[in-house]
Amino acid sequence: MRVYAENIRAARQRRRLSAAQLAEKAGVSVRTLHRIESGEPGVAFAHVACVLWAMNLLPSIADPKSDEEGLRMELSRSRKTSSRHRELLRDL
Repeated sequence: MRVYAENIRAARQRRRLSAAQLAEKAGVSVRTLHRIESGEPGVAFAHVACVLWAMNLLPSIADPKSDEEGLRMELSRSRKTSSRHRELLRDL
């Protein structure tokens, strides 16, 4: 959590946003933003998601194209399905 907190703070600073500006844009309190940037446990994920959304970073996290493990699993299943389809077609 600590690395994510530091990354969120760095992203805010890179955008030259004050904590108050980002908190307002994300719809969270400045205190909540400070808790997120400090990596405090117990911060609601919804608040973190709002902050990421406010900086247009949420799409990169939730992008299915970036889900390498899920893509590998899907490819594996499709290969098995293709093999089964070929076997069924041979039996016809």
